[in-house]
Amino acid sequence: MKINFDAIIRDIKTKEPIMDGVRYLHHNGHPVVDDNGLPVISHPGEALTLGAISYVALTMEQSEDRQASVSDKMNLVRLASRIVEGGNTDFSVEDVALLKKRIGALPQKVVVFQALSLIDTAKE
Repeated sequence: MKINFDAIIRDIKTKEPIMDGVRYLHHNGHPVVDDNGLPVISHPGEALTLGAISYVALTMEQSEDRQASVSDKMNLVRLASRIVEGGNTDFSVEDVALLKKRIGALPQKVVVFQALSLIDTAKE
């Protein structure tokens, strides 16, 4: 399945690109969000892409990673390294399922929804 990791994550209400930048975090590590469920960002940078979200999802420590095998951890990094190249990248069905699972565990609901929607519309 070819996925365009350069695709821009957009706000569901305004359709404007969600800007990446420094996010304010609660003491528990979850982002501070506004009334629309979007992270509160200072110093916005570039438009957030599916690649950026996917990279974070694959490399960020999640609770299940503590019990993961070395092989599983290496697979996450292998997938992340393919994503940083950007553009259209061909992924197996298994890799797509893993990527969607990891993205689904992220706390930003709007970003998760938009990212998974972009993956679901990818061409096989």
